[in-house]
Amino acid sequence: MNNAIDNLNRRILVIDDNHAIHEDFRKILGEPDAEDAALQAAEARIFGTRHEMLFEIDTASQGEEGLKMVEQALAEGRPYAMAFVDVRMPPGWDGIETTQRIWKICPDLQVVICTAFADCSWNEMREQIDPLDRLLILKKPFDTIEILQMANALTQKWLLLRESKSALGDLQQMVGERTRELEASQAAAVSMMADAVRNREKAEQAYEDLKREMSERRMLEEKFREQASLLDKAQDAILVHDLQHHVTYWNKGAERLYGWSSAEAVGRSVAQVLYKDEAAFQHANEQVILTGEWVGELHQISKDGRHLMIEGHWTLVRDAAGQPKSVLAINTDITGRRKTDEALRMQGRVLESMAEGVAVCDENGLIVFSNAACNAMFGYDSGELIAQHFSIIKNTPPEESHLAMDELFSYLREKGAWMGEMSSRKKDGTAFVTRSRISVLEIAGVRSFVAVVEDITEKKSMEAQFLRSQRMESVGRLSSGIAHDMNNILTPIFLSAFMLRRELSPEDYEKMLGNIETNAQRGADLIKQLLTFGCDAGGQRQVVQTNRLVSDMMKIMTGTFPKSINMSSRTSDEVWPVLGDATQLHQVLLNLCVNARDAMPLGGALALTTENIRLDENFAAMNVDAAPGPYVLLRVTDTGEGIPPEVIDKIFDPFFTTKETGKGTGLGLSTVMGIVKSHQGFVNLRSRVGVGSTFEIYLPAAPDAVVATIAAPAPEAPRGQGEMILIVDDEVAIRDVVQKTLMGHGYRVLTAGDGTEAIAQFSVHRGEIKAVLTDIMMPFMDGVTLSRTLKKMDPTIPIIASSGMGSAKGRQDKAAALHSLQINTFLHKPYTAGEILTAIGELFSNNRSTSGSEIETGEGTLGLGA
Repeated sequence: MNNAIDNLNRRILVIDDNHAIHEDFRKILGEPDAEDAALQAAEARIFGTRHEMLFEIDTASQGEEGLKMVEQALAEGRPYAMAFVDVRMPPGWDGIETTQRIWKICPDLQVVICTAFADCSWNEMREQIDPLDRLLILKKPFDTIEILQMANALTQKWLLLRESKSALGDLQQMVGERTRELEASQAAAVSMMADAVRNREKAEQAYEDLKREMSERRMLEEKFREQASLLDKAQDAILVHDLQHHVTYWNKGAERLYGWSSAEAVGRSVAQVLYKDEAAFQHANEQVILTGEWVGELHQISKDGRHLMIEGHWTLVRDAAGQPKSVLAINTDITGRRKTDEALRMQGRVLESMAEGVAVCDENGLIVFSNAACNAMFGYDSGELIAQHFSIIKNTPPEESHLAMDELFSYLREKGAWMGEMSSRKKDGTAFVTRSRISVLEIAGVRSFVAVVEDITEKKSMEAQFLRSQRMESVGRLSSGIAHDMNNILTPIFLSAFMLRRELSPEDYEKMLGNIETNAQRGADLIKQLLTFGCDAGGQRQVVQTNRLVSDMMKIMTGTFPKSINMSSRTSDEVWPVLGDATQLHQVLLNLCVNARDAMPLGGALALTTENIRLDENFAAMNVDAAPGPYVLLRVTDTGEGIPPEVIDKIFDPFFTTKETGKGTGLGLSTVMGIVKSHQGFVNLRSRVGVGSTFEIYLPAAPDAVVATIAAPAPEAPRGQGEMILIVDDEVAIRDVVQKTLMGHGYRVLTAGDGTEAIAQFSVHRGEIKAVLTDIMMPFMDGVTLSRTLKKMDPTIPIIASSGMGSAKGRQDKAAALHSLQINTFLHKPYTAGEILTAIGELFSNNRSTSGSEIETGEGTLGLGA
């Protein structure tokens, strides 16, 4: 080992315009300084002598200076074995030109190009530098072990190449000379044997010379085998063939790569052994003969028929007379690399051609790839999303988005995949809805998150329109019952009002007032139920109590279904809540109950029940849509006509109906199925003709979810202390009644019929008005515009908003506008005297700050999902 180290050429040249780089190479490869030398000496005394490869380091700052140092080293007979050359060295030559010039005078020098990969690509270097068998690339920043390995390997390679070239040349020359001498000696020996008597002594001497020459030849052959053993240790396939293409040498690397043993390959035509198409081989061989060297890629074939792609470095070997003798080929297998490169290119093309957006994030949530569809979907140019956090596409404040995405990534690390809908945001701030499928990808221990994103805004809008129209159809089918119930409500109101104009006893007077109040409340409850069924709540998932769904449905059926139908419900206080869209679940019940009503034209029984149930794996195995776990079972049972067996498999198909033309669209049950499936539930049906039908709705339960509690009855409203209230409403009757109510409870009151009149009143009585109660929907100037104007005139003025609007979308828009004005109290019409007095009393007594709170209503809060 020591002899091998001593024979090495340890001279290394570093060419770099950065002097700090010079020092780094000296510290890694050169002699240690005094302090390090002392430390190494101490280690040697304690642990024994260790052999460490040290190198003689020379440095140059520019390519011109490095070239001169190479020339001087050659002139001194002490050439450099290798050089580390920086790819950029302004203002002089760059690393590529420097390498080309040095190789013209010192072709055996091993070169390492140092680059940050942003300077020059490998393909550009290949086009400019030829040959490449003495060139390696070192990526900055440097790794000490990598530099040491390169220095050891390349100086060894330089020595082996020099020894190989020298040995091959010397061997060929010696073999030629010895062969000629042997031939001459053999001829002399024959002559001497023929004249044995006269030349006995000469013959004996010739015999001895022959033995000596054979011994020397064996020594040369042994030395050649030693050189060949070194080549056998190489991982590359190394072979030699003569000018007639017959293999003369075949190393172990060639045996491993091609499957042919050395004994099988030597003597055979390399073209027949390795090539199906010999044209490419012939072209490469001609280039070697013409130029002395060839570097390139070729298709080859192994013994077992495998197709190989190799990168070849071929060199022409000449004899002692300088004539071409053979070709030395060093072939590197790049089949796997080419397949990997092709697969990566194919994956890239597939990803870029996908209609869905694809984004890849690292483990920290930073985007490392986004395809063209993803960039277009979110409105970014190519490359703009790279290095951005994935939360940039979520339509929430940055802090909330970042936190939500971190929670999602934590879930992905545990579960491996997630799929769902997300409120997203484009670069210009436009909000839209996406469905995302995110999975975890782990390669070589590096974890990434792959998201496939689809814009479903239009689809969600169409679904909402369809569900809304289907709800309107269901409500329309109740119209006769609604009219009947409203007439029953209005009749006692009219009659009681007529009786109040007559002289009545105090008891009858109170009774008539009670009738009016009771039936007015019934009317308000009916309108509220219709709004619940008919309005779109935005599809948001929230905690829903299924018993409340049944109770609401019973109320609407009691007033609208024929009296010939006996309606009942059976629920338990222990029934679990579910996570869902209350409006859509109301629609499921409404569709099923209306169908049940239509199935009993002569009357019958209709029952609604709820219960808890836990599904096991056996049940789930028999029901494709089921999964093990807790469910709430909501059952709708009727004693109607039943469903014939021949159509029972079709009833959930869109547009399938058994009703007469004009009496049904065939979308009711398909809507039920769609809504239940969107809640990860499923539907079972049992039906017998003439007996009736039972629909069983299984909804995944949320046993641990917290159900909102019903607020306790409000305490008696406090009386006013003479505060002045401005009432703004375009309905004269409402203004008058509210005015009298407030004045009767200790308040002073001003009224206005529209926003313009209200602004005039406020301007005159600004110092006296302590609060404003305004309707939202008014002609000329609505309540939002009025509130915005009043807030500009007096930012501290408390405002209570009220409205009887039925559209959930309208409520959301107005709520958002009022919220931005810090108007936090909202009363739904019709409201009671107690509700308005309580709202005003709390406004004055608490004097609370409204910044950032939700808008309070007579029934809770009006947020975006109200």
